[in-house]
Amino acid sequence: MRLKRAISIIAVIELLIGASTVLGVTTTYLLHLSEKSPTVFIFVLSSAIASTAIGLGLLKHKKWARTLLVFFSGYIVITKVLIFSGLMNFNGEIITFISAGLKNYISIVYHICVVLFFTQHKVKKQFNER
Repeated sequence: MRLKRAISIIAVIELLIGASTVLGVTTTYLLHLSEKSPTVFIFVLSSAIASTAIGLGLLKHKKWARTLLVFFSGYIVITKVLIFSGLMNFNGEIITFISAGLKNYISIVYHICVVLFFTQHKVKKQFNER
């Protein structure tokens, strides 16, 4: 029961992240409030749609959703480590209500926890049974 609740909580987090990003990015782009290139807009929008789809898939205990979330979370952790270590630079600015440092810290902790949680055998079994 606790596993299912944890999976549902993470699913809702992914849905909220994805849906709010789709709404925010689309609104600022359509109202010409964003100075981002169309390429950046498409990348961020695609990532947000993927996050929303992953959230929906997790709610339905779809194996593909667990696999994609582990992959993307691992990718984010590696990227953040490279940025923090100075081996990679991010030359864009993403407008948020949270400071970049706090946002990055929350992001790396969240994604490490996601990878550790969803790679456990007992969690994987929740997705294999359906």
